[in-house]
Amino acid sequence: MRKRRLIKYVLIVAELFLAGYIVYLFSAGLGDRAPLLCILFAVLLVLLIPALRSREDARVLARTEKVYAGYLDGVFEDAPALRRKLVGILSDTLTAEKHPALTPRLAAMEKRCRTDRERAVVWFFLARCYTQDGEPDRAEQIYRQALAADPEFSSAWSNLGVLLQSRRRYAEAEECMMRAQTQDPTNAVKLCNLANLYILMHRPAEAKAYAERALSLQEGMLEACVCLSVAYAMEGNRSEARRYVRKSVKLGGDEKQLERIQNAVLRGDYRVLEPGDTRLSLSEEGRRRARAEDRRAAKESARMAKASRREEEK
Repeated sequence: MRKRRLIKYVLIVAELFLAGYIVYLFSAGLGDRAPLLCILFAVLLVLLIPALRSREDARVLARTEKVYAGYLDGVFEDAPALRRKLVGILSDTLTAEKHPALTPRLAAMEKRCRTDRERAVVWFFLARCYTQDGEPDRAEQIYRQALAADPEFSSAWSNLGVLLQSRRRYAEAEECMMRAQTQDPTNAVKLCNLANLYILMHRPAEAKAYAERALSLQEGMLEACVCLSVAYAMEGNRSEARRYVRKSVKLGGDEKQLERIQNAVLRGDYRVLEPGDTRLSLSEEGRRRARAEDRRAAKESARMAKASRREEEK
């Protein structure tokens, strides 16, 4: 590793020296001496580009592994090449809006899995790709395969619940989300998913209870404040609904959209409540913060799972 890094630095210094010397030759009217140096410069540049690209790739992989740490625990830990390959595929899912090229790669990874946990994780990410590509039937099938392999996979239960919620299958969604919340009771995102579901089911008391629990675990959680603003509006409590709208706006919510929803709900018009994610009523900044909240919750979940396993080993 040190030797490779040293070679890269030597190449950079050589490139800078050659560039400066070539500029000097032309400015001094000695351009006839420059062609060979230009060729050498180009050759060194060809050697240097892969080294710089590999460094950037390593940063991307490290960032991806950090984002998905809560999911990758116990996956390919004794097979680093396979783990890197999986992380490389996941790094592409962070930037791609559609994943037609990624789904075959994830499906191929499943054949390399040796444990049920590894298969469940690969299927989990495959199902996410199918969801984002607008193939909910396929996504549901793959989520159920993941849960058959690992029934304690709380994130798969949660994602399946959100998928069923978007298809208006609320009773099934509630069952899945309750399983997720029972397995991971301190995950604020999973609690907020339940709060959002109960709003769509017109059950504001339960929505408030879960949103408040989410806020107690993660202070300033934007989605929980959005849920509470709608839940209080459903109960006709204008002052509290307005208070949580103001809090949501401070955290990045779209004020006009939130007020439109609140006013419609106060009139008893629930048609504005579409099955889906409360992020529909967030600004772009709000959605960015919500994604960051998801990542924080996944990391905290992974930390607590590791601590739990250490206690069991004792």
